[in-house]
Amino acid sequence: MRITDEQNEMLDELICERLRDNPNSSTLIQNFENKRGTLIVDYLKQYGLKEDIEGSTAFYIVRNKNNDVLMFFSLKCGELFDPFGSFLY
Repeated sequence: MRITDEQNEMLDELICERLRDNPNSSTLIQNFENKRGTLIVDYLKQYGLKEDIEGSTAFYIVRNKNNDVLMFFSLKCGELFDPFGSFLY
């Protein structure tokens, strides 16, 4: 199965950016809602920008050119840098 030209055009309209890289991110995420994921959306709104700026979690938003946030995701990979269980020593 190959991606169609129409699908490619749709993908070209999307912008994926790190939350901390857009000065308007805080405003953009406040308008984002998802009825099936209210807890995680609330977490994004309350802690997302702070954690992204601190570097503990990388948050990304996917938006369109009208600045409608369509989705978000986060990456937390601290275990790659801190030995597991290092807090015990």
